[in-house]
Amino acid sequence: MFGFSKDCTIKKEMILDLDNQEESVPSQVLTQNIGSVTNQTIRKYLQEIKSNIDNLYTPEELRIEINRRSGIRLFRQNANFDRLFAAIYEENIIYEIFRYLLNERTFESKMFCEKFQISLSNLRRKIQDINDAIAIYDLYLTVGKKVTLYGNESSIRLLFFSFYYVIHHGIRTISFVDSQENLQQAEKICHYLAIEPSQTRIDLLALWLFINQRSIENQKPLALGVVTNQFKTQITCPNFLENFEEPDWHFYLAILEALEFISLKENDNFQAEHENKFSEATRHWIASYEEHVAELTIAQKEQVTKMMYHLSLLDEVLVLEGDVYTSFEVINEEKWRTSYPNFASRFAKFWSDFSKAAPEESRDFVKAKSLLLCFDLIPEELLYQKVSLCLLSNASLNKQTQIKRHLKNQLQNKAALTFVERLKAADLVIQTEDITGKKVKDSNQVILSTVLSRQDILTVAKALEVVRER
Repeated sequence: MFGFSKDCTIKKEMILDLDNQEESVPSQVLTQNIGSVTNQTIRKYLQEIKSNIDNLYTPEELRIEINRRSGIRLFRQNANFDRLFAAIYEENIIYEIFRYLLNERTFESKMFCEKFQISLSNLRRKIQDINDAIAIYDLYLTVGKKVTLYGNESSIRLLFFSFYYVIHHGIRTISFVDSQENLQQAEKICHYLAIEPSQTRIDLLALWLFINQRSIENQKPLALGVVTNQFKTQITCPNFLENFEEPDWHFYLAILEALEFISLKENDNFQAEHENKFSEATRHWIASYEEHVAELTIAQKEQVTKMMYHLSLLDEVLVLEGDVYTSFEVINEEKWRTSYPNFASRFAKFWSDFSKAAPEESRDFVKAKSLLLCFDLIPEELLYQKVSLCLLSNASLNKQTQIKRHLKNQLQNKAALTFVERLKAADLVIQTEDITGKKVKDSNQVILSTVLSRQDILTVAKALEVVRER
């Protein structure tokens, strides 16, 4: 990502893997789960991660325990990994290269090497890693006496926004930025646009404001014919943004709306929304959704149209590929398949059909945005697969009702459960009495305790997976 060395990615994977464990795990298991490094490297990274955690969090918030006998365990309460992940990236030399480029767009190679104690050849390798990541956007760095960033100005600004968004999510935690003025102006922007001035929104708007203002200070003007043509607004640039020109203001608003961080009512983009480079793909999107998922209302079709318009607008600024966009929408498809298997199955059919009809628009970021919109649009009754259960029990009727409700509550993210009286109408039979005393071999039948335990819930969950596959 952005040229960062793989140790940053591996450390993040290790932390997330440990966060999903319910008990201590040996380092060998963690090594196997990560799959790309040796156990010795995993143990080294664990010590570095522990050092970061001890410096950034209280033991009550986050701590990691490393024991040779019992293994490794991560404890987390009322905290997330933002500080930790940011620290991992900040320690990498790539972060410093981007910092210097943001400040001036160019810097002296010798000075940089001396300050950060790296050789010129090592700097060249790092620059090449960055170039490999940004070449898709027609951006590139040169390295000689100076390191300099070249490319379209709008693309460069969006690159910086993505870079600092994925690491910091906002401006407050960027250590080299005096953010107070940007935060105050971002709050004014919220009031000016009549949008809720929440702390998180102010933080985000201030980051994007800082990126643009630093570019203006570096005397890097925008050439925005496409954005000006496709994104029209009657909202003029506020007077308190003294160094902004109208193209800067239009670009600032266009990117925020296209990435769906804000929603502006005062704009006049009806024609652009319905006539753009993604218009035909929009029709294919709607047709594929209605064939494989559900019928759409007129209002829902407008939601799809607006999303695709936003994507076409972004694509004009920076091609919808690579690290920039995956930073804004991080999607774990495996978790979607696990948590919402019925929805995931419908989405897979929809996406396969759409990809064949509109191959040029079937990119990863379009897929991520489509998945989120599909999840928003799908009717509740189609979100989960319907499974009919028949409960056979000698317990009282009240107790049977309690068992049914408990199963529905605990397994509501697995299937839409209904209980039926007739055995033949059931997809799965649940018994609370072991009448035969023999091992149950029928995949349509499970035996549970009357007092349901966690193990009973897991047993039914596994049986539901068999039902879904069948």
